[in-house]
Amino acid sequence: RTDLAAKTRVITALTRQLEKADEEVAAAKEVGKHHNATIAELRGLKETHVSDLSKMQRAVASLQAENRDLKNELNAFDPAFFDEIEDLKHSHALLSTACSEYEVLLRRYTAELGIAFKKLR
Repeated sequence: RTDLAAKTRVITALTRQLEKADEEVAAAKEVGKHHNATIAELRGLKETHVSDLSKMQRAVASLQAENRDLKNELNAFDPAFFDEIEDLKHSHALLSTACSEYEVLLRRYTAELGIAFKKLR
């Protein structure tokens, strides 16, 4: 009888251990499912990012080629050309100021003479 009771206790303890192990296996399977879903999601993201990266690399290459072409076009002009452009911009600003001042004078003179002033621009 003691032998049977001892064996029963051992079987009960082993059954509990087996049930606990079954619970741990079920929990591990759930974690595995979650990890598999995460891995699948990450693979999809990787494919998207690889595609985006490829598009961006093509865009960069295109912009670099365009930049190279524009630099080649600019090399056709010497520094004196750009100096002349700056001089023209400065002259234009001075002449615009002078025109504005002349317009003020014309408005005053035409008003004194009783003539209607009509702005050209």
